[in-house]
Amino acid sequence: MNNTRKKIAIVTGAGSGIGQEFVWQLFTYMPSLDQIWLLGRNKANLEETAKQIEGKGKIIPFDLTNALDLELFSISLLEENPKVAALVCAAGVGYYGEFENGIYEKQLEMIDCNCKALTAVAHKVLPYMKAGSRLFLVSSSTAILPQKEFAVYAATKSYVLTFALGLRKSCQEKGIHMTCVCPGPVQTPFLARAYENKPMPWWKKPFVQEASAVVEKALSANLRNLPISF
Repeated sequence: MNNTRKKIAIVTGAGSGIGQEFVWQLFTYMPSLDQIWLLGRNKANLEETAKQIEGKGKIIPFDLTNALDLELFSISLLEENPKVAALVCAAGVGYYGEFENGIYEKQLEMIDCNCKALTAVAHKVLPYMKAGSRLFLVSSSTAILPQKEFAVYAATKSYVLTFALGLRKSCQEKGIHMTCVCPGPVQTPFLARAYENKPMPWWKKPFVQEASAVVEKALSANLRNLPISF
């Protein structure tokens, strides 16, 4: 076990979108960090993210829905024994379309990534977090606004919201600030993947936000120890 404990942040889904934006803003927001661990499936995207944080990025190209990669992540934590000042669980996947017409494997992928992997990461990292640490779980406005074309995705995000609000109670006892991030549509590569390049419904377009604004609001909410950031 490493006796020199680094002060780090861990961000899942760090290769693009909200996760990537969290990396960039945390780099400025928490200048005392020794390192930011960048987790995601796409190594090339993680390398692009790391370029913006001046050598502080540790690239971890893991698929956290994979049991072996999850175990390797646990081993990395055990060996490094870091002080985790911030954890951002931003990795997520969504597919648009009515449930009965969707591909079964894609429905399960949403559950595995959005629920199982997020839960596993939180469980493995929380023992390394102390009073003053910051925890962000990324949900969605669909958590409170189910949609027939996003039935499974919305259900997974409802899980994240409920899990976060329950977890918040134990976090408060430990002095950890926990905020669940519940934005509407965000202008990220997620949208193109979710809609598979089909047009977004017209009524959603006025609510689209930039990832930078979503993260700014989430950091502000967490600083004030608010449970939810929209």
